[in-house]
Amino acid sequence: MKDYVREENCKFYVNKEKRRVVCVYDQDEDYIDDEIITNRLPYFSGRLRKIAKMPARFTGVANCAIEDKWDEAVGRRVAFLKMCKKYYHSFFKAINRSVDYIDGELGKFVDEFNTFGEKVENSINREQERLQKVIGNPNE
Repeated sequence: MKDYVREENCKFYVNKEKRRVVCVYDQDEDYIDDEIITNRLPYFSGRLRKIAKMPARFTGVANCAIEDKWDEAVGRRVAFLKMCKKYYHSFFKAINRSVDYIDGELGKFVDEFNTFGEKVENSINREQERLQKVIGNPNE
């Protein structure tokens, strides 16, 4: 996932009459790193893409108060920072959902392996008991 946003990747709409600046960031569709998902986490790839989904568009709006002096540069910066706040909030929520999902799936794997380990241990114990009955106790 991209973990940064730059001002040059945003569109700004300035309305001097209303003293408003709007910052719009349209996110790429490929914000998830395919190499990580498909090569390193193939088991999780399908579901993880849905869980890590974020909105495609983020906006930030800066309104200049009547008593303040209009400055387009300040308005652009404020609108950009408001948009970034929304973007990063969504980004970290997506990361948390992804981590929770992977943690849950790994927990299932651990439970399955523990169950499998118990079955193997029980099988080994049964086989040892059977062999002791067949061979007898070697200490006798």
